[in-house]
Amino acid sequence: MKNIKKISSTVLFLFLVVAFAFAQEKSTDKVTINGISYYLHKVGKKESLYAISKTYNVDIDEIKLVNPSIETGLQKGKTIKIPIFESEFKYHAVEKGQTAYSIAKSYDITPEILTQNNPFLSAGLAEGDILKIPRNVKKQQAEVVFEQDNNENKGDVSSVINYVDNPCGKFNYTGQVFKIALLLPLFVEENKYMSYSGESASKAIKYYQNSKLFLEYYEGTLLALDSLRKIGVSVDLHVFDTKNSVQTVKEIANLPIISEMDLIIGPVYSSNIKAFAQEVSGKNINIISPLDSKDSLVYSLPNVFQVNSSDDVRIKKTAQYISKIDNRNIVIVHGGTKAELNMLEFLRRQFASTNDDIQEISFRKSSEVYKLQSLLVKDKTNVILTLSEEEVVVTNLMNRLMTVADRYLIAVFGSRRWETFSNMDFQYYGNLNIHYHSNTYTNDDAVEVVEFTNKFERIYNYEPSEYAMHGFDITFYFGQILKKYGKNFNLCLANEKTEYQGLHTGFYFEKNLPAQGYENNSVYIIRYDEEFRLKKMDSNRSVISIFGTE
Repeated sequence: MKNIKKISSTVLFLFLVVAFAFAQEKSTDKVTINGISYYLHKVGKKESLYAISKTYNVDIDEIKLVNPSIETGLQKGKTIKIPIFESEFKYHAVEKGQTAYSIAKSYDITPEILTQNNPFLSAGLAEGDILKIPRNVKKQQAEVVFEQDNNENKGDVSSVINYVDNPCGKFNYTGQVFKIALLLPLFVEENKYMSYSGESASKAIKYYQNSKLFLEYYEGTLLALDSLRKIGVSVDLHVFDTKNSVQTVKEIANLPIISEMDLIIGPVYSSNIKAFAQEVSGKNINIISPLDSKDSLVYSLPNVFQVNSSDDVRIKKTAQYISKIDNRNIVIVHGGTKAELNMLEFLRRQFASTNDDIQEISFRKSSEVYKLQSLLVKDKTNVILTLSEEEVVVTNLMNRLMTVADRYLIAVFGSRRWETFSNMDFQYYGNLNIHYHSNTYTNDDAVEVVEFTNKFERIYNYEPSEYAMHGFDITFYFGQILKKYGKNFNLCLANEKTEYQGLHTGFYFEKNLPAQGYENNSVYIIRYDEEFRLKKMDSNRSVISIFGTE
């Protein structure tokens, strides 16, 4: 009997202890993020995640979903979010590399439905975002929305349909003149006062700051207009000097004539184009960002076309190329920065489907440097994919690889920005087979390149730079697209299945969400050949050797 009482007392004691543990004080502090509400709970001493879940009647997995940092344990005094989830939704935490399209597809809904339930997506998708996924929703076609018809002419509904008619296959160019605005930092006033320099027999013009490159861009644009005229496209070009000033581009954006434009090219700098695009956001004009490569611009501005791909797109295309290299051994080198570690995880997912055993090494740690050779394999192509753009990290890697280059087959993949490094020895290119990802490549022997160069030199008396070719390519490409689809060509780019290759730049635009802009997915893989000439690799082959083909 005494034993029974003793056991009963113990059970009662344990019950009281457990009940006390569950009876934590529930926070009344709340916050709403992207349409989802959360309690803000401050973790107490020796408080367990299990006890917190019972206090709020929320599954532990749901708490972990919105607080990924607690996977390694709770910290006293740290404030965590407790989700107040709605039963009619499932919830998804965005992972690195995921797009709204891929997420919507995985839940068998359309991107439009995903955006409707997560309006914040119009500002962009970020890793860690929590998305509401409606339950029991099937894919459906977007509806045409009619507004109340208050017009006397009841037979004409064109003015009351809140819907942009898709021009694809319907637009008929009948010799109309397209109005294009070109916004460049030309510093016209400042250049008026620049003088000649050099001997009188061979005078050289001085230019204000970096305006020379953009004057060359403008000259390339003029040649593109001449080429468009020859294929029957008429353009009325309006050139504006931005002075690389946010205030100036805002003033230009609010000029009455801007509303008449069918296309706007520029401004070129990130801060300028963002300010300009926001000012004209309601005017339904497509804007071309010719040089900036920050994907945040595309995420937030739906009518922007980003010609220079972001690093994410370039690395993705590089990974696709590497996955075709026969008999490969992949080693990823990084400098340990947060951005590089995020990219490392993105690449692991990219290579997951190919069953590659990815090895990684940090070249910021001296102890790791000496491990490099142990990761190389003699009977395979050792693909060294380098995420760092720091000169000290890259040159340290190159020097280390040069010590074993005669014993292993090595192909290094990196960024063309390496060309600006002062310590990049030419021997690296020949012995380490350095490959770059780039939106641009010029074959100097191509007939069209030779013709352009000769024409440019004949008119302007000097050899064209990459900026001149870039200006030509962008204007000529979008001029043809305007002729084919009209000013609303953004609705029709899904019809453009083939990558367009210009003199210097390739074009193939895609977008992730209806509310986002377009990013160029045309990325070249290039390397220097034995004569130190850039060579474009054939990325369309199913199996690629280390040397590739033109």
